[in-house]
Amino acid sequence: MSSEEEKITSALANLDIGMTAQESTVDSDSIPADEHANQNMACPSQSSAPVGNEEDEPGDRHCVGLDEEPILYDDETDDPDEFDYPDDVSDDDPYLEHPDWEPIRKIPDDKFKDIVLLSVDPSGQLARADVDVLSRYEGANNLVLMLHVRHKDQDDQDYVVSVPSVGTQPRWQAGDAHNLRAEVGVMKRLFQHTTVPVPEVIASADSVEESDLGAPYILMKRLPGHRAHELWSEDTSDLSHLTAVRISKETEAKRVNMLRSLAKAMAGLQNTKFKGVGLPVFTDGENSETHHVDYMSVWKDYHNLTQEDLESDTQVEKYGPFASSIEYLTPNLGTLWPRLHDKRLNNLNGPDRFKGLGYKKILDIIFSHPVIRTSKPSNAEASEEETFVLWDELYLNNILVDDDGNVTGILDCDRVCAAPCLVGYASLPRFLRQDWLDYFTVFNFPCMGYQLDHYRQIYIKAMEETECDEARFTAKSGMYLAIEEVLISKMYAPDLLKKILLEIPELRRTEFNEFAMLLGRGDWPEAEEWLTEKIGEVLDSKPLSR
Repeated sequence: MSSEEEKITSALANLDIGMTAQESTVDSDSIPADEHANQNMACPSQSSAPVGNEEDEPGDRHCVGLDEEPILYDDETDDPDEFDYPDDVSDDDPYLEHPDWEPIRKIPDDKFKDIVLLSVDPSGQLARADVDVLSRYEGANNLVLMLHVRHKDQDDQDYVVSVPSVGTQPRWQAGDAHNLRAEVGVMKRLFQHTTVPVPEVIASADSVEESDLGAPYILMKRLPGHRAHELWSEDTSDLSHLTAVRISKETEAKRVNMLRSLAKAMAGLQNTKFKGVGLPVFTDGENSETHHVDYMSVWKDYHNLTQEDLESDTQVEKYGPFASSIEYLTPNLGTLWPRLHDKRLNNLNGPDRFKGLGYKKILDIIFSHPVIRTSKPSNAEASEEETFVLWDELYLNNILVDDDGNVTGILDCDRVCAAPCLVGYASLPRFLRQDWLDYFTVFNFPCMGYQLDHYRQIYIKAMEETECDEARFTAKSGMYLAIEEVLISKMYAPDLLKKILLEIPELRRTEFNEFAMLLGRGDWPEAEEWLTEKIGEVLDSKPLSR
C-alpha cells in the first residue's frame, strides 16, 4: 500500500492526529537543485546531492493539481483497504511523471552555444570557440547550463540557459508556455522597476517548434555570488543538527547579515500590487500601480496521471485567477477533509464521527477570521478593495550571497505569484518556518530545531525596519502559509489544527482528539465561543512598533 493510501486509511479508520503516515516520505526543505541557479553549483545533479538534501515537493503548485480529490471507497464496500483503481493500474505500477528528461539531455552543447551567440552577438563576430560550457546539470524541473562568452569589444560574461524538463512534444502544452511567459515577464519587471536582485533576461522561447534550441528556454545573465546554503553551513558535506549549531562567530555574523540583507531585498516588492490571486501580468508601458493577474497552469496530480494525459493537453490544468480572497478560499475549502457530506465521514459512528465534526468546526473558525478572508492594508477603509502582493518560495538554495552574506541574487521566479498580503513577499523564508510544515523534523536542512526562533526574530526585526506595511504579517507568516498549504493539499488538516491549538496556552496539556470530539457533539456552545476568541488572538497579525 502506498504512503498516500496509508495516510487516507489511517485518517478514516482512526480520525487520529497521531496516525498521519508520518513514517512515509519526509517533506524536506532541503537544498533543491536550482533551475536558474546563476552560481557555482556544489551538486552537478539531483542524484549527487548530499543525502537528505533532495527537494521533494509533491504538492508544489507547478508540479501537481491544487484541488486534488481524496481517493474514494469502492461503492460496494466500506473497507478502507479496498480502493477503486482504474482497470489498467495495479499496486505495483509506478506513478507516471511529467518530466521527459531523455530528449532534453541529448541536446548538444553546440546548440546551447548557438542560441547564446544568436542573442549576444547578432553581428556574428564570435564563433563557438569563443563560448565555453562551464557546467551542465539537472535541477528539479529544468536542465541548466552555464556558459562563458569571451566578447571581443566588452568584458567577458557568464550566461545561464534554463530548459524545462517538459520542453518536448507532446509534453509541452499551451499552459506551460503561458507560465514561462509569465515568469519572463516577472523577471523583466523586477529587474527594470525594483531593487530586487533578479537575473537580467536576454532571450527566451516559449515553444518547441519555433525555438532555435528545439525546446523552450530562458537565457539570462549570470549573477555574482554563491548559494546561501554554502554560507549557512560551514561544511556542506556534513549536515546535521550538530553542525548546524557548532559554528564560528564569523559564520553566525554572516548568517545574521544574510537574513537582514534578504529582508531588505524582499521589501523591494512592497510597491508592486495586484488586483487578485494568480500569475502576475505586466503589460509593456503600463503605468498602473495595481496590476492584473491571469490563471496559472498546474500539472495534473501524478496520482491520477495517465499515459493518455502525457500525450494531450489534459496533463495541464488551469487554476485561477481569483478576484478576491473569498473567491480564492471558497473552491479550496470545498476540498478540505473532512467534508460533512463525505460518505466516509457519514459512515462513521459515535466518537469517531464527532472527532471529524470537531475538526470541521475548528477549520471553520480559522477560515472565518478576517485576517484570512481579506487582503487589505492595515489602514484600509472597510469599503476599500482588496490588494494582493508578490510571493516567492525562498529556499537557501535560491538565494545568492557574497562572502560576507550580502544577498546578490534571488532566483527561480517560476514560483512567483500574486497572493494575499498575509502570505506575500514579507513572509518568512521557507527555511525559517519549517516547524509549521507537515512532517517537520530537525533532520530537514538546514537542520535547525530550537534555533529557528532565534533566526526568525532577526528576520522579523529586519523586515519591520523596512517599514513596509506587510511586515505586520511576518511574525506569524509561517502559520498563515501553513493554513494556505492545507487549502492546496500540501498539509494534512488535523496536523495544522493541532499546531494552532498548541499556540493557545490553556490547551497545551489538553488531549487534542478528545477536545475535538467534544466540540463535534454540538452541545458545547460555550467552548465554541471561547475557542473562536482564542483562535482570533492567535491569528491576529502583529502590529508594527514604530
